[in-house]
Amino acid sequence: MRDPKYNSLPKKGSNLKIKDKYDNLTFNSNTVDKVDFKTMVLTFEGWFIVESYYKPTRLMNKLSENIRLFIVKECNKYYFNERVIDIIMIPDTFNEQKTGYISFEYTMFVNKGVKYNKEELTKLMSELIDKIYDEFFKDPIEFEVIKDRTQFRNRLQTINWNPDDYYPGDETPVNERL
Repeated sequence: MRDPKYNSLPKKGSNLKIKDKYDNLTFNSNTVDKVDFKTMVLTFEGWFIVESYYKPTRLMNKLSENIRLFIVKECNKYYFNERVIDIIMIPDTFNEQKTGYISFEYTMFVNKGVKYNKEELTKLMSELIDKIYDEFFKDPIEFEVIKDRTQFRNRLQTINWNPDDYYPGDETPVNERL
């Protein structure tokens, strides 16, 4: 038998059907509990190739922070307040390889009294995703994003990989490097 202090109703989450119209990113939006509606989660992910000389992990963290500030500025103030939690998942080897699968997750908190309406929230989240895509991912300068893993691998084969970019000052002859 459950302890009454810790009694909680089962969660009833919901995934919003966001149209998959972008060539280089996958977007998802969902809520953990539509009955006790408090948060919306926006997730987008893809294979990233950093093309700048700036530290890749730092670049992605800065991108995540800019997107979070953009969400706070652009989200519908009737539905969402200004609290947004951002989580970015970056591979440990991203600084060395400058490539990898990255996932951005933003938890947006809903204002008190707002009821769950799937159609309205799908429209709001689709508009917000369009704005985020146009602002940050339509024509990125410092990185490239690819949705599909096979396309990512094919793109990596076309990049001219120079070991001196990854090991500056290494005096080992090229044919003796591992």
